[in-house]
Amino acid sequence: MGRTSNINKNKKSKNKKQVIDDRFNFDQDYFLGLSDSENNKKHKNNKNNKPKKSNKNSKNSNYISQDEKKNSKSRNRKNNKSNGKLSSKEADIIRQKEILSKNIESGKIKNKKLIENEKKKIRKKKIIKFILLAFIIIGILTFLFISPVFNISEIDVKNNNKISSDTIESVSEIKKYKNIFLFSKSNSISKILESEPYVESVKIKRNFPNKVTIEVTERVPEVQIKVDDTTYAYINNQGYILEYSETKLDLPVVTSAHTDFANLRAQDKTTRLCEDDLNSLGNILKIISMMKDYEIASYIDGFDISNTDDLELKLNKEQQNKVVYFGDCSDLNTRILYLIEILKDTKGEKGQIFINGDLNEDYVYFREDV
Repeated sequence: MGRTSNINKNKKSKNKKQVIDDRFNFDQDYFLGLSDSENNKKHKNNKNNKPKKSNKNSKNSNYISQDEKKNSKSRNRKNNKSNGKLSSKEADIIRQKEILSKNIESGKIKNKKLIENEKKKIRKKKIIKFILLAFIIIGILTFLFISPVFNISEIDVKNNNKISSDTIESVSEIKKYKNIFLFSKSNSISKILESEPYVESVKIKRNFPNKVTIEVTERVPEVQIKVDDTTYAYINNQGYILEYSETKLDLPVVTSAHTDFANLRAQDKTTRLCEDDLNSLGNILKIISMMKDYEIASYIDGFDISNTDDLELKLNKEQQNKVVYFGDCSDLNTRILYLIEILKDTKGEKGQIFINGDLNEDYVYFREDV
């Protein structure tokens, strides 16, 4: 009996070892590269060959079988991947990745890093373009300012009658043989206007490569104001004092002006008559214009503007130095027509013509000098 019990014990221990070995053989087989089918066959054989166990060992066997199930599931997933069979979740993930990659390639979706890289490339290109453009501009400017091709060889002054070309050229401070770009047109224009009262406007043009044209519009004297016994001030139609001179021009002479000529400078562009004299000048110019239209302007000798409300016209010797009183010069055309009729009726007589009243109520008449 003792021998048989030992044999049984040995058999039981061997069976236990076999069971334990069988439990862990699938890992060895898997890591050795055996296929799942071979592993499954072995596991089936091992299960069939397993001896019956006590209740104590049944719990352990159940526990191990659950682990085997988990391991088999993981192996099946790996095998499915290797065989091309994927779970629904994995397939969805792969599809989403494929869609995302297509959208990225097509430009619908851009990666932040890609966008930043593109922005950096655009910035670099802009910087390079700016640098190249700056070098080109610097090169062009250097050529324009240094090249002798653009040195001024001729200054042409146009439309000047009163002021000489040399004077305008000197005042403008535009110099020959100097680069055509190295003078300011606005500065030259202002200098000409400030120094020459006869100049009303100036235009300066650069005619490339080496010529400059100065176009001048001059003021023209319309009347002359007698400042004193020997001096006359030439006045244009805007009331600017163009010049003081002792030479009497063939223009109407204006006397008794209210402007303080002693404190004015003829060389100042802003020198004009005072406000009262400017108003009188406006009426004088209207009378001259209308008398030109009626071809009797040659009778005018001068005007007296001492009374701003009653302008006096002095006729020449041809009309026996008659004096005409125009009043405030309202309805001036009608007054000129009355003047023409009276001159016809009083030809050869010396006296005064009064057309300074209200034409609707007052009489127009001639009073002969006794």
